[in-house]
Amino acid sequence: MKKRTLKRHKGRTSQVPRIGQRRVGEYSIISSSPGRITAKQIAALEMALKRKLPTGTEIIKRIFATYPVTAKPLEVRMGKGKGSIDHKIARVRYKSIILEIKKTEPGVDYMEMLRQVSMKLPIVTKIEKN
Repeated sequence: MKKRTLKRHKGRTSQVPRIGQRRVGEYSIISSSPGRITAKQIAALEMALKRKLPTGTEIIKRIFATYPVTAKPLEVRMGKGKGSIDHKIARVRYKSIILEIKKTEPGVDYMEMLRQVSMKLPIVTKIEKN
């Protein structure tokens, strides 16, 4: 039997800050505004980070694109129900951890590296050292 993903309503992303998140890594990217991040943007963020970081540095993702977004095909008239699932997104709340870095090496500027990589995201972020 084929597993069916539900089509969901868009909804709103909460302005209430995420508190009490346990930090595992030494540096982290934290959202300063709520928003939606697509799976492609998360993958681009991770690939850009892997290119910049020295080997052996562990990347810990804290958000995952699990929320389906539907879209109707181009040049289709209005009505006839909801469209099929087009892509998946991650809803990011205010002050939630997006990504963390573990096992750092001395002499590498991780803050600047993370600042450059966070430009790939459509939301405002800040970098913190734990």
